[in-house]
Amino acid sequence: MVDTILIICFFVFGFAACAMFIYYKKVRGALREYTKAKNVLNDIMFSFNKDLQSLEEEIQEVKGGDKERFAEITKVIAELRAAISNVEKQIERLVQSGDNLAKNYDSLKAAVDSLTVRQNNLSEKTYQMRLSEEAEQPMMLSKPPIPIRRERALSPLTNTELKILELLAAGGEKTAPEIREEINLTREHTARLMKKLYARGYVERRTDRIPYVYRLKKEMEGFLKEQGE
Repeated sequence: MVDTILIICFFVFGFAACAMFIYYKKVRGALREYTKAKNVLNDIMFSFNKDLQSLEEEIQEVKGGDKERFAEITKVIAELRAAISNVEKQIERLVQSGDNLAKNYDSLKAAVDSLTVRQNNLSEKTYQMRLSEEAEQPMMLSKPPIPIRRERALSPLTNTELKILELLAAGGEKTAPEIREEINLTREHTARLMKKLYARGYVERRTDRIPYVYRLKKEMEGFLKEQGE
């Protein structure tokens, strides 16, 4: 029951965390692009205003000449000023949007951090519940589902499987991690081998602790002894 709850909780939290992380990355990328665009726009507007101011100063110096030409240029400058003012207003709106985006980014980051903490707490509590349940149960020795037939006991075994049985015969019961250190295989490969040996009736498995403890079936001890002789 606890295992089922743990799987469901991990699935739900994992899905939520993945979705929030993807959105989090998008917001962070958008915030980075916004900052870059805002800086570029500010530089452009500063340069444009400076150039326009220089142009006005030059016109003031020669305004005593062609009045019609001067009036036309003055009109163009006024239109440019209006356009600049409009762009500056849009930049202000962009800045406000960027500030809101930054706030959303901080809120989202806090939510992701909170979700991670809650997931870790849930994992720890579920693990403790699982240990408590197992501590309350009497020690059980799992019985292999398939009996071993003497004439076919050793022939199907690979060299690695035979080595595992010999390790158990020589050193007594061991956990899967302890066996993995001896045979130098990956955790997944070792787990598959032990599950296979247990299902085929070569080993017995104690389920009163985690990780499970494996020991050689008594019949197999005799078979291996006969093979050694």
